Amino acid sequence: MLHSAPLSSHPILKMLQILQGNYCRFGFLFGDVMPAISRRRKSPQNDVVSYMLSKGKRPLEIWVECVVYAAAGMATTQEFICIVLLHCMKDQKFRKIMMSDDSSARYEALNEILRLEPVIGKLYRRTHEPVTVMSDEKEITIPEGERITFHVYDVNVDSNAVSESPTQLHAHRKLEKGVYRSLIGFGSGPHRCAGEHLALAETDVFIQKILQVPGLRIESGPNIIRNDTVEGYEVNDLILAVD
Repeated sequence: MLHSAPLSSHPILKMLQILQGNYCRFGFLFGDVMPAISRRRKSPQNDVVSYMLSKGKRPLEIWVECVVYAAAGMATTQEFICIVLLHCMKDQKFRKIMMSDDSSARYEALNEILRLEPVIGKLYRRTHEPVTVMSDEKEITIPEGERITFHVYDVNVDSNAVSESPTQLHAHRKLEKGVYRSLIGFGSGPHRCAGEHLALAETDVFIQKILQVPGLRIESGPNIIRNDTVEGYEVNDLILAVD
């Protein structure tokens, strides 16, 4: 697994990295987004570009949205795939589930891994009106316009939501009705991740296929570091080999 290299401390190299990044971004704008906008103006489809055009959005706004979709969907899913693979390589129970024909069991396992290993560490929301909550048996009112930080790792192991061994993986965990299996691993409310089902489907297909490779093993790594952008993890140097 490879990631973009961090910006160099050398001013010239840093400038070249920035220029290269901008070249790729503007190449995406003029080579992909603008042609797609032109086609969707003539023939609207059921997609993001057509929807944003119907709302009167400008090309630059559509470009930004496409970049966000790509970054959020691709970067986070690749990290999750690596983490799921690590668990399957080290835990025969999860490996057996992910290689089974039981799709419900596989998705339960994927959501449970995401609950305990959320790719995004923090979520931010802003109140539109005063909100009253209970904390340590005390009533606290959060005023309108206040930004709230949700610490995903802490929420996902809260014993009030996950009563049985919340810090342990349980492939067939029983949860109360209405509680997401990944809790807020994909967010919650109106801003819950729109690509949730695609991310799970991609991971499910990839993991099933790669685990069927005979003699698959971890050659070296991984080196798991903190990603300050999402305040979560980043899997580096995970080298696989086949005997």
